[in-house]
Amino acid sequence: MKKMLFTIATLISCIAAFSQNIWIGGTPGKETDWMEARNWSRGVMPGIQDDVIIPYQWNGYYPKVQRVAPTIGHLQIGPGAQLVIAKTGVLVIDGSYKNNCGLALDGSLHNEGALVITATLGPAIEGDMQKLDNYGICSEITDEGHVTLATTIAFPLEPGNALAKVN
Repeated sequence: MKKMLFTIATLISCIAAFSQNIWIGGTPGKETDWMEARNWSRGVMPGIQDDVIIPYQWNGYYPKVQRVAPTIGHLQIGPGAQLVIAKTGVLVIDGSYKNNCGLALDGSLHNEGALVITATLGPAIEGDMQKLDNYGICSEITDEGHVTLATTIAFPLEPGNALAKVN
C-alpha cells in the first residue's frame, strides 16, 4: 500500500512539475496580452516549468510579448498560430527543465525584441526557420557562450525598402 501511494504521489508531482499552459486569448481589453493571466488555460501566466502551447485561434487573438515576460520551460507554436515579440518585449526559454528543444516552431514568430533560449538538451529551435521573422535578437546561450540563431542586416534594396531578412 505504501509503495502504491508513493508511486501515485511521484506521478502527480511529475505531472504538476511540467504542466501545459495553453494560450486561449480574448480577455476583453487585453485580447493579445501575454502578461494577462486570464488569457491562459491555467489562469496564470506561464512560468519556468511550463510547456507553453500556442494553438491556432479561430478568433485571431494571438499573444504579443510587450515587456519582459517570466522565463518559460518550452514553447510550441502550432500550425497556423503566431506569436509576436514587440521591440520592448523579451522572452526567455530555459530548457533545463525539459528534455527537448526550446522552441517547436510550426506556426510563425515575428520578433522585434529579444528571444533567448538557454540550456536545451536538443536543438534550440525545431521546425521551419522560415517561419521565424526576426528583426530583433534571437540567440541561444550555451555553456560555451552565446550563439546567434537568426540575424537581420540592413541594406537598401530600392527606395522605401531598407531591411531584408537573412538566416
